[in-house]
Amino acid sequence: DPIREEIVMSLVCPVGPEGNLLSDPAKEHCKRLNVRHPVLTLDEMETLKSKVYVDKDGKKAFGSHVIDCTFPAGSGPDGMLQALERICDEAADAIQGGIGESGTQAVILSDRLVGPDRMALPSLIAVGAVHQHLLKTKQRPKSAIFAEAGDCKEVHDYATIFGYG
Repeated sequence: DPIREEIVMSLVCPVGPEGNLLSDPAKEHCKRLNVRHPVLTLDEMETLKSKVYVDKDGKKAFGSHVIDCTFPAGSGPDGMLQALERICDEAADAIQGGIGESGTQAVILSDRLVGPDRMALPSLIAVGAVHQHLLKTKQRPKSAIFAEAGDCKEVHDYATIFGYG
């Protein structure tokens, strides 16, 4: 019954750093972005990639970092493994931030640079690898993972990406 399901179901996805649920509420718990639908339009993705949100103090409250998920076409399986390592390290470094800088709150795994000389990593592999790497480095609650993927075409593709990370 869709009328009653609407009351208890929502596609709104709060993304970004998660605060400690057991601590007292603080303003750090509010530094999350509410995405109305888990599948973003091209315009929404461009806004997410280009805009940096700041709080009242002028500090960065929410920003993103785009990671290229392609590798040289002629590099074979070794090139793919090297690309996975690079993507995982770049995601961890972006979330950690530099000296005197806060890290990013969202990483966007993009295959937009695919072409005749560059192959895209399968999005499931890229998202799963980054998710597992961030879990191992204890950084996963600090950031959201978005996938700008050309290989998602069916409902099952989107469902598995959500499940992988």
